[in-house]
Amino acid sequence: MQLLGLYDDRPFIRLAIFEFKGKKAEIKSLKSFIPNASSNVKQLYIGGCKGVVSMGMSTLVRTLDFKISSSRLIEQGLPFQVESITHLPIENLIYTSQLHLKKEGGAEATLFLGQKTALQALLDRWRGLSLEPDFVTSLPQALATFAHFRCPQLSSAFLIHLGSQEWNCVWVEAGKIKKAFVIPEGIEMLLSAFWEDRKKVLFQKEVEGVARQIDLLQLKPHLNPHLSTKLEELRHKLEATLYSFEQGGGKKPILFTGRTDSFGHLTEYLVQKFPDASPYEPSLPLSQEEKECAIAMGLALEGASKDRKKNQFLKNEFIPRKAWKRAGQWGFGLIATSLLLSISLSLTGYFQTHYQKKEWTHSLQRLMDRLAPGSFRGTIEDALSLIEEHDKEAYFIPQAPSLSEFLSWLSNHPLLEGLSATGDPLLINDVKYTLVSFPHIEAAKDPYAVQVDIEFQVKNPLSAKKFHETLLKEPLIDSKKEMIWESQSDHYRASFFLKNRTPYVF
Repeated sequence: MQLLGLYDDRPFIRLAIFEFKGKKAEIKSLKSFIPNASSNVKQLYIGGCKGVVSMGMSTLVRTLDFKISSSRLIEQGLPFQVESITHLPIENLIYTSQLHLKKEGGAEATLFLGQKTALQALLDRWRGLSLEPDFVTSLPQALATFAHFRCPQLSSAFLIHLGSQEWNCVWVEAGKIKKAFVIPEGIEMLLSAFWEDRKKVLFQKEVEGVARQIDLLQLKPHLNPHLSTKLEELRHKLEATLYSFEQGGGKKPILFTGRTDSFGHLTEYLVQKFPDASPYEPSLPLSQEEKECAIAMGLALEGASKDRKKNQFLKNEFIPRKAWKRAGQWGFGLIATSLLLSISLSLTGYFQTHYQKKEWTHSLQRLMDRLAPGSFRGTIEDALSLIEEHDKEAYFIPQAPSLSEFLSWLSNHPLLEGLSATGDPLLINDVKYTLVSFPHIEAAKDPYAVQVDIEFQVKNPLSAKKFHETLLKEPLIDSKKEMIWESQSDHYRASFFLKNRTPYVF
């Protein structure tokens, strides 16, 4: 099974392909490229990828506490909770949720909130590159998944992805996302500021290479005014974000991913004024390729997650066209399989019945020949011919209970005898037995249907209720058809249908 993760880190596209062998995930390819106007992303797959294509979108993250532990009740109440925690109309939002039960009782739900307009823009962007995703999830979730994959011992941390256009900041506690925040400026803005400072002595295509040689810990602000200003702005925003995270969970290691090599000592510069903070380095160091493709790797791994359906934003009106196509193919296959199975069962039943008839015929013939050789041959053959000719239900043999059967049941019913013994007898004023439908020459297959109307009188309403309950449970009465019950003072009327006997078949 192959999984492809794609992250739109403009101007770059980050691509990660994983291959699952059993339960083990192996990185098959990591790649970063800048598409041109005629690029088709499908042509850039390394070795091809026929598995799940995953993408991500920026989302708000909110955590809600519930005193109940029923996942069904919590899911039903989430729309009302979502409406209360955001000012946006709920019809413009799309969200996914993760539910975690607490040992001490209750539950905690993590909500990932996105806007439908942002999701639609994402889909339009990728369709312009001739690609449609199977799965869209949250970027904070993808970043947390990458951290767990690459640094499994890091269960609680602050994750900072330095993207080209935005920085994603995520607080993970005991493997669960608590908060997430997006700083809507990135590395490209810093490079533009650096170009403003050096455009008299550098060509624009040289900016990125020279920037890597700049040591930000030794940066002289008066020589790089634009870059220094933007760096300070971003650092202050990052510090404010980390401070808000710490208010809820204390100090944590900081794992930096993304374009961390854009400037020398960039990550150290960003946290140098944050007390006791330093970039986290895993025991197996991350390559620069892994850092840049961290979100793409997380997106690919999310495509194989057990909670994939819960984390999926492509639902309702956003269900991908190829999913509908696959559903149609499965539906057609199911119908075709059902049809073939029905035909097979019908043919099997027909041949089995035909074989049994032949066996019975031969057995009867041998018995008659043994009793009186030749005496009954003509009679038996004539009878068998008639059976073959009329091998169907005998429609004109009555199947409905007769009036005498019904009256016998009614007069001998234990309830009526019991009511008489208590001094409140059930007095029957009128009984109507109507044959509503029956088979006849013009409609031989019309069913037998007998409707009975009873008018009776009883003093105690409780006695009438008992009689009503008896009618509902009585096997002689067809409970699948409508029963009419009317009452007026001490007079009552019940109308119902009798159940037909099993049809007689030759």
